[in-house]
Amino acid sequence: LVIYMALAGGRSSVLCNGRTSISSLHLETATELTARIAGVEFALTPCTGAGGAPCTRVECTGLAWRNEKRWCGNVLALEMDKGLVFNLTCDKDWERECLEPLSQEGMVRNGHGERCRHVTLLPPRAFTPDARRACET
Repeated sequence: LVIYMALAGGRSSVLCNGRTSISSLHLETATELTARIAGVEFALTPCTGAGGAPCTRVECTGLAWRNEKRWCGNVLALEMDKGLVFNLTCDKDWERECLEPLSQEGMVRNGHGERCRHVTLLPPRAFTPDARRACET
């Protein structure tokens, strides 16, 4: 459960059985590992459960992870001349919302008729002094 507590939004708490020969340091190990991976803090507090049984209260403020849609295209090629050019495929599902209102006529397509993107990164030395000043504003 500690993984889900770390990923959840807000404060989570769970009451766990006390240590036994089977679970000696499992809870401490799981919370420490999850804290290091997720960057959240866990509080482990000894307490008394039903019938006086020893228990541990585990509390955590989770990081509110949201599994957001991300671009899932592919890099088809890298080219270098005076800059770096990435040739990328499109992720139709991820881009659908912003592309629907656009005319299909203006879409860039590769030799196979697939929509594609070109991203160009240029080093500052590739710009003229006037272009560099324009980029600073």
